[in-house]
Amino acid sequence: MMAGKSIVDDPLSTPRWKIGWLKQTGTVASITSPTFQSIERDLDRMGTVVKVGGSILDAPNSKEMFSELLALLPEHRVALVFGGGLQVESLRQADRMSVRPSQETHVEAIEVMGNVAVQMASMYGLDLTKQWPPCNNQSQSIRNMNKTILDVRDFLSMHEANCGGQPLPVGWSVTSDSIAARLAAVAGWDLLLVKSIQPPWTLQEAYDARIDLLADRGWVDEFFPHTLSKVKNIWWTAPNQPVEFS
Repeated sequence: MMAGKSIVDDPLSTPRWKIGWLKQTGTVASITSPTFQSIERDLDRMGTVVKVGGSILDAPNSKEMFSELLALLPEHRVALVFGGGLQVESLRQADRMSVRPSQETHVEAIEVMGNVAVQMASMYGLDLTKQWPPCNNQSQSIRNMNKTILDVRDFLSMHEANCGGQPLPVGWSVTSDSIAARLAAVAGWDLLLVKSIQPPWTLQEAYDARIDLLADRGWVDEFFPHTLSKVKNIWWTAPNQPVEFS
């Protein structure tokens, strides 16, 4: 396995976005500088789950940034999963002060993710689905998926635990990072993480694919490293310039 080799600017992407590997295996081992074009053109790609961090959507210029990102993504076999941003972070903070079981607050956070998905589909005119066919023995239909936003509520409440592999625990060790990775693992798809900042690791740590360190440093959630055994290829992308929040 080769991983993390590209953390330099991608000359083929637009200036706003930077892209690199978190993990690469199999047929892509020779690709040292991933591009948005390579997701579509260079790989024998089954599909890509794209997790968009909620913090990106909270930025003052979020609409411009996301529109640009959307145009860079492949048109087919792309499932977008959105984090809950500041709304979920508020729930997390409130949970620390609450006597309620954390599981209840976690369910509320999933509701926020679902609501964000509905809002984004309406805003950008994209398809919205609650179905993740690999969990329903409908793998053929996923091959015909266009660029689609996924509302994860049904998947998590009714199907995820029965999809094989290691199910996700309920709690704050799991965020939209692990949820998106689980979706990718179930389908045999690749994963692209859209973050507001670039991975906080050294060149050597990137080369060694030390994703566990990214979890320790809070760039991905605590459970994320445990979701990746069935995900072959994982990219990250983040703005070249720091996102400024109001």
